[in-house]
Amino acid sequence: MTIVCYRDGVLAADSLVLEGGTRVGQVRKFRVFQCGTVIAFSGHLSAGSWFLKEVTPATMPDELPKDFNAMKVDPHGDVYHLESENRVWFKIEAPFHAIGSGSYLAIGAMAMGADAREAVTVACTYETGCGGPIRCHAMPGLPRMALEDDS
Repeated sequence: MTIVCYRDGVLAADSLVLEGGTRVGQVRKFRVFQCGTVIAFSGHLSAGSWFLKEVTPATMPDELPKDFNAMKVDPHGDVYHLESENRVWFKIEAPFHAIGSGSYLAIGAMAMGADAREAVTVACTYETGCGGPIRCHAMPGLPRMALEDDS
């Protein structure tokens, strides 16, 4: 259960960790690589955490755990989506993108003009699997809406 959004040079994600429906903590759900690429995950914490440790912007592990999705944003702002079952990054041709259990709410919010942080806030308000402090990363050199960067 997660929400990760990207729009206009900003990636935003919730940080909630659930265990059997109980809120048990917080975790950063994305990794910023030295080259400027950001990779985020949604789904099972153990699978996503392992993936963030093993993947690089240019390589993919030979085998992937099941039950997670990922989003990759390269330094140019191009967005890619990965479903763990197929091991292929699909380029998303859209002005914004979201993954996780709150993605439908967030996509609707962004369609109505919300920035990435606002879209995560909407998802955290209405999707019980999303919550915790919102963490954001502003992509250097890309135009973006005004936002406090806490990366």
